[in-house]
Order: sequence, then structure tokens, then C-alpha cells
Amino acid sequence: MLHGKLREIGFTPKEEKVYLELLKLGPQAVSVIAKKCKINRSSTYAILSSLERKGVVSSYKNGIIKFFCANDPNTLVGFLDRKCRTYDYYRNQMMHMVPKLRKLNGDFSYKKPVVTLLEGIEGIKQIIYDTLKCKSGFRACMNLSKWFSYGLKEFLLEFKQQRSLEKEMYPKLIVPETDEVRAFFSCANTSSTLPKFMDRSSYEEVFKNELYIYNNSVSMVYLVEGNEYGVQIENPDIATMQKIIFDMAYESIEERNSC
Repeated sequence: MLHGKLREIGFTPKEEKVYLELLKLGPQAVSVIAKKCKINRSSTYAILSSLERKGVVSSYKNGIIKFFCANDPNTLVGFLDRKCRTYDYYRNQMMHMVPKLRKLNGDFSYKKPVVTLLEGIEGIKQIIYDTLKCKSGFRACMNLSKWFSYGLKEFLLEFKQQRSLEKEMYPKLIVPETDEVRAFFSCANTSSTLPKFMDRSSYEEVFKNELYIYNNSVSMVYLVEGNEYGVQIENPDIATMQKIIFDMAYESIEERNSC
């Protein structure tokens, strides 16, 4: 049951083996640990040093002999907390680097549509973050009720905050009308957002999937539990056509439905 779990959070197979063995043995010298784990002494010492850096193993000297012992398993939670903070830091750094990295592309234009398939919720999140490169005129049909059912309301609020840091895009949104969706726009402080609400049943009949239009890209997102994916198309002609169709739909919705 325990084997493989530590590897899932970043331990190597040998680190996992040594740590679990050390929990059973209690404080031991390197030679004893190496013998029990059937790993040579020098490799065992390197593994123990790595586990010390992770904060899950400690050492002390008794005379001239150095002993190692496994820390309380709660330190595994601390290890994950530090790892999460590190990833959050680098993710934020990367978000600010994305515009600079895109500039390396220069003025290169694609003659044929570039189509990208992104799978799973993480792939869909990547599409959402990609919309941050929108300079103006962001358009979207978003079934926010589905996002909420996935427990991703906080993610959408975080995205809104990040977008505000980058630039105000003044997006046009078409969303299903529910009390929860209206409350979301109130608590999200979306003064720069222009949502239009459709009756939920009408919305789901017309917009089977989600649609994002920005710059020269069109993304279609399929939020079907267990089979989530997004299709991203980069082509100026396709994007222009979709913008015209979207604007016709947007303007046809009664103004009294606006937030």
C-alpha cells in the first residue's frame, strides 16, 4: 500500500525505499541502512543527504559515528507545502515571462491554421491562461455553471485577478443566467466585463460547448466529465469570421439582460 506513494510526490524509488526502511529501523548508521536496503554505502549516504534536504530525515553524531533517523511522517506534508510554494512562485514568474517569450516569435505569420489539442482540466486551464495575450476584444461563451460544478470558481477568480494585472481587456461574455452566475459577477468586481445573460435552457441548447475568441485564435472547450478537452485554432481568417458571428449573437440578446 505504501510503496509508490512517495514516488508520486517526488521521491526517487531508492529514496522511498531508504525512508520507509528507516521508519522501521529507527536511528541507524549508514552501514546498517545500506545493508538492509541492499544498496552500496556511498549511494546510501547520497540518498540520506537528499532526504535530509527534503526535511524528512535527520542526523546526529554519537562519538565518531553518524546516525540517521526518519523524521515524523508529518514532515512529508511540510515537504509538499514547500514544493507547492516553490511551484506557485515559478508559475507566477512564468506568467510574467510569457509575453516576453512570445516576442521571440517576432512577426512570423502562419499561412495555414495551427490546431492544438489540449486534454483534461489542466489543458483547458492552459487555454484560459492563453487568453491573457489578448490585446483587446476578448469574446467568450462560457457555461460558468459547469466550471462551478468542477469546483473551479476560485480558479476563475484568480484568472480575473491575473488578467487585471496584465491589462484590462473589456471582454464580451455570453453566459447562462442563474443566481450563482450573477452572484459571481458581483463578487468578482468585474467592472470591465460586459456579460449578457441567456436563459439557461436556451443557452445550453444554442451553445453546446464553450467558445473563446481572442486575437487570431479561436478555442472550443468541451466540458464533459471524464472527457474534458479543448481545441485551439490559430488563424486570422477563422478568428475574424467567428468574431462577426459572435457579435451578431451578442447584440441580439436583449439589453435588459445585461449585468
